[in-house]
Amino acid sequence: MQHNVQPAMPLCGARRPGWERPGPGRHRLPCVVSTGHAGAHRDAFGKTWQNEQPVLLTEAQATLAYDNTVGVHRTAPIESAMRDIDDCHTTAENAAVPLFQAEIVVTDWKPQAPVQVDGRFQSGGTVDGQFTQLWFSYGATIGTVTPGKAREIATEMRAFAARLEALCDRADEIAAEDHEDDAGRFFARHFPKVAAFLANERARGEQQ
Repeated sequence: MQHNVQPAMPLCGARRPGWERPGPGRHRLPCVVSTGHAGAHRDAFGKTWQNEQPVLLTEAQATLAYDNTVGVHRTAPIESAMRDIDDCHTTAENAAVPLFQAEIVVTDWKPQAPVQVDGRFQSGGTVDGQFTQLWFSYGATIGTVTPGKAREIATEMRAFAARLEALCDRADEIAAEDHEDDAGRFFARHFPKVAAFLANERARGEQQ
């Protein structure tokens, strides 16, 4: 006798918001509906829930508005909570500048050639049309990039963040030996001959 065994569908596995909370409990049970399902999630006890998608952009950050000061349509910028870290600026100056900022900008022209040495575009060197770009800033530096280039930046930032975490872990290991030297230790470490001379003189003075 032959049996037609249907392969099991992979399960969704999604968890409720707050499942990270420690301790056993129903809040940690995953969704047992097949992957890619529509509608609510459901655990093994039949309890359902919806995982709301976070709203990443406000209406102003997603909607173009005309800016007559520069003659372009642009969105409100998105900004990092972290502020600039420029050592050449004061804490107050850095606090006024986000570490990262980006916005969508739509122009009705673009240059055919790079900006000249004097900061001007070449005469007649522009193309009319509609051109969507992003103004991306890191600190006080700003660059104009295509959406595709901005995605490359986002990918590299994620990869860099992982390497930065690893670097911080190594820095923590090294910092475990950090300390402050008093004057005697400083001289002994950096000027051993001077330290030896001073110790000699001290010893001679004590013997007299």
